[in-house]
Amino acid sequence: MASSPPQLVVISGVSSGIGRALFRGFSRLENFRVAGCGRRQERLDALQSECGGDVAAVDVTDDDAVGAWASRVISSHGGPPAIVIANAGIMPAAASASHGRLPRPFLTRCCR
Repeated sequence: MASSPPQLVVISGVSSGIGRALFRGFSRLENFRVAGCGRRQERLDALQSECGGDVAAVDVTDDDAVGAWASRVISSHGGPPAIVIANAGIMPAAASASHGRLPRPFLTRCCR
């Protein structure tokens, strides 16, 4: 029986935290290829050195930058991703919670 081709996983927010851990995890699995974006180039370089894969510095609040990155990923990997993990996000300062309001995340996205 022929094995299926590797599936593409796209993850935003891979510079740190959960996004970085997900990138590492998927990069170790045999049937997956991983592409990720984040803000901090030096951390992205270290992640790529450690895990391989496809990483890029992308500001996910910039629609044009996200569109260009998504197009490049789709083109270079031969089609759209099987899995998209929109992990990037920005939280306002925790100080706003001290005024009786819960912090509200600014929504960001990985691909449209």
